[in-house]
Amino acid sequence: MDEARRNWFLVFVVFLANAFLVTFGIEELISLLNGLAFKGAPNATLTGIAASFGTLAILLWLLMILGLILVPQLPKSVLLPPMLALAWQFAGAPPIKWSMSDPSTWAPINAVGLGSVALAFVGSKISFGTWFLRAGPLPYKENLARRTVLALPVALIVIVVGLAALLTFGVKTVVEQSTGGYLRLGGSGIEVQQAVFRKGDQEVHLVGVVHFAEGAFYRNLYAAIPAHAVILAEGVTDRDGKMKKGGLSYNNVAKTLGLDSQDVFEEMLAPEPEQPAAPGAQPVVTPPKKPTVIRADIDVSELSPVTLRFLERVGNVYASTSTDELLRKVNAISAEFTEADMKIVMDDILAKRDARVLAELDKQLQTFKVAYIPWGAQHMPGLEKGLIDRGFKVESRRMLPLARYQTVLDALLKLTEPAPKSASRTSVLLPIVAAQAGR
Repeated sequence: MDEARRNWFLVFVVFLANAFLVTFGIEELISLLNGLAFKGAPNATLTGIAASFGTLAILLWLLMILGLILVPQLPKSVLLPPMLALAWQFAGAPPIKWSMSDPSTWAPINAVGLGSVALAFVGSKISFGTWFLRAGPLPYKENLARRTVLALPVALIVIVVGLAALLTFGVKTVVEQSTGGYLRLGGSGIEVQQAVFRKGDQEVHLVGVVHFAEGAFYRNLYAAIPAHAVILAEGVTDRDGKMKKGGLSYNNVAKTLGLDSQDVFEEMLAPEPEQPAAPGAQPVVTPPKKPTVIRADIDVSELSPVTLRFLERVGNVYASTSTDELLRKVNAISAEFTEADMKIVMDDILAKRDARVLAELDKQLQTFKVAYIPWGAQHMPGLEKGLIDRGFKVESRRMLPLARYQTVLDALLKLTEPAPKSASRTSVLLPIVAAQAGR
């Protein structure tokens, strides 16, 4: 009876192990072919199929973590390579450099995953004589009931802690990869990079920013810019009123996180009010007290209809008043926009705007010797490449504190406090979804 139960359970677990290998291998193969064949605009159908297999592979991967701990008969030498490969992908696939906007850069990652599956099948063939795992040749282990009782708590702890660590490291890797290191998750808080580029007597400062930060970040940044410099400011205009009234607002998100929105910086960039001259007095030319500000961004009218629609949807997400409403809107965006649509969106909000600010830089460097470009962190890789192509060389880099984790944590903890009966509070935690999309 014990033998029968063991064989039945072992057969089932071996079936799950083979299913994991197959689904993970199919997902990696489809993703690899899709990225290489269609380059920057992958086929939407293949992407959907790969995503379905990928989701199933992740679920089976979690079961296999339990399986390896609870079922000692499973051959670790066969299953560990693909399981570690998937964990490596969860962690952001360091040190491979890849781009969220260019699936063709994922090819090395998919190749590693596919290779790990092939290695597992070869290992099964060498060890057991069959390409797929079978329960029959696996060794018999005694005291399985006691092993299971002892191992189950350990397995659960390993899964929870391991997933938390992988997701944390993965988010950190994705953030730093997509911004070229201009936005980083440091030990005590979020940091942004300021890089100084020089060509002859011309000096350009690239400063990665986001839509919200502690107020001190904006004040310190502005205070460090000399009066003789020019600031090429970010901010899409809307001369024809194509966007809905109010446009994208990040004030709710900033307030929820205990931070200030970028509106604080915009107020600093505003020109000083002119003082009227006394009647009959000659105008006096005085040196500027504030840096010159040039609006170097595009207008909404230059964006494609797809991008306009996307930004409208993102604006609706930020206007959510409940978590349920927010999740519904995020899911609706995922369903509405295809991979081809998102390529158009990314070209509009990144490539097109990078080209505009670089063209404005060429123009302003004919007058100014020092220029500051405090733009969204995702713009920085493209802008840095543009400067290097123009003959600039990196002179220095330094990290600037953007927001402390403690500040954000304190603000989030306040959300858990009961609201006074005399007041109503509808603020909810809005995740930083598509935070760079409005740039």
